[in-house]
Amino acid sequence: MRRLSLVAVLMWVPLLTGCPNTGGNNSQFPPASYVTDSGATDAGPTDSGATDAGSPKDTGSTTKKDVTNSGGSLSCKGKCGASYNPALKCQCNSQCAKFGNCCADYGPLCEPTAASCKGRCDEGPNKGAVCQCDWSCGRYGSCCADFLATCHADKNLDMPLADAEEAKFCSKPANLQNVEYAKDGDTIELINGQVVRFLVVNTPELSKKDCHAVEALYWTKAMVKKVKTVCLIMDPAEGDKDQYDRLLRYVYYKDPAAGGKWVNMNLRLVRLGFGPVFYPYAGGQKWEKMGVLMQQKARQEKAGGWGVCGWK
Repeated sequence: MRRLSLVAVLMWVPLLTGCPNTGGNNSQFPPASYVTDSGATDAGPTDSGATDAGSPKDTGSTTKKDVTNSGGSLSCKGKCGASYNPALKCQCNSQCAKFGNCCADYGPLCEPTAASCKGRCDEGPNKGAVCQCDWSCGRYGSCCADFLATCHADKNLDMPLADAEEAKFCSKPANLQNVEYAKDGDTIELINGQVVRFLVVNTPELSKKDCHAVEALYWTKAMVKKVKTVCLIMDPAEGDKDQYDRLLRYVYYKDPAAGGKWVNMNLRLVRLGFGPVFYPYAGGQKWEKMGVLMQQKARQEKAGGWGVCGWK
């Protein structure tokens, strides 16, 4: 009996003394940490067609913080020409352009000449360069810092106006439509019941409560309430409607800030950072290039979602 008692005691000792101290710093299971990334990619949020989602509350946004791997920071300061180090999140050697993993300041710090668009505005995409000067770089976020100032200073990237043909079309009252209300940032409903989906741009989804969705809705809602009448123009490279039976159009409105001229609302949304250029509603279309250039300017200035949502 004494032996059994001793065994029993020995069995209970680990249970009494081996429990981790959850109230101190000696726990072997520290609290888990979670990183949320609410940013959107260049392709933009998915367009589900379910735009009439009521008025969800704006829960705000969290911008993604720079995360460093064990081994260093995301800067090339003092590290230009360093050997490849797999422990680093980004590289500062001449091979990084080839593999697309240069630190953001690699060009300005390590190769200032190669990081400029001077003399490179007419070249196509250059896979071996640290940054790009082809107009499509605004789509992928790979433009050199002086891209717009060097290659497109002659373009009006703030107020996208209708061209002569479009302005002539919109000058005829028969081509104007009255708006009932805005369903979300890139979708409106006309008085006749037809729903119009803006070409080129994709604003965040209300149905998913995406970052900056409510702000985009409020801007479009305020604009259509103010102007009431819009001019709708098709794109030669686009069909009449999408899979949700929505009209696919460029939406023009008269803006006093532009001297009463017709302004492209689709491109204006891109310029103000309410949504990125969206494919397939942009590829090969009339205003794709201008949309991409405006997106680059919005990204550069961290306008709208490029700043508050951390879009890349």
